Amino acid sequence: MIKEFINPMINNQKSYLIINKQECVLIDASLNIKEIISYLVNEKLQLKAVIITHGHWDHIIGLNTLISQYPQLTVYINQWDENFIYHHPYYKMLVDHEQISEATKTNINLIPIIGSTALKLIGYDFLCQHIPGHTPGSQYILIKELNAVFIGYTILKIKLVIMAFLIVMMSILKSHYLN
Repeated sequence: MIKEFINPMINNQKSYLIINKQECVLIDASLNIKEIISYLVNEKLQLKAVIITHGHWDHIIGLNTLISQYPQLTVYINQWDENFIYHHPYYKMLVDHEQISEATKTNINLIPIIGSTALKLIGYDFLCQHIPGHTPGSQYILIKELNAVFIGYTILKIKLVIMAFLIVMMSILKSHYLN
């Protein structure tokens, strides 16, 4: 199941809970993190991990609050955006979240994703495909079992044939231009 959380204050920025039975994974830790935590508590869900699509402040700003509630939580972010977690320039302007650099740095169970990686979490395969551009570490997350792709703030329900075509094309382009 996919539960969508929308923040109308920031261009309808979204976070998603991927739920399988009573376990779940969060895609992006946005400003509406308190609403997400409330939902987790009310539904008695076990949050196992967070996957960050890219390191912009509106996708990571809820990490401090989230980790204070779930200190054993694992956070995945592409290696190229890992530095955003600790040194994002917008945090200096946001008093409520200013301490993420110190408080979260010492408590976070951060696993940098190198390149494109498949993660087996809560019974699903999460394919994290590195697509630099929006940020150096931007990635989309494909969950084949749910026929869903998460790209920043957008979820696309698509046919896997189209997705496979896009992955093959990206691989061809990468090998042609990067080798």
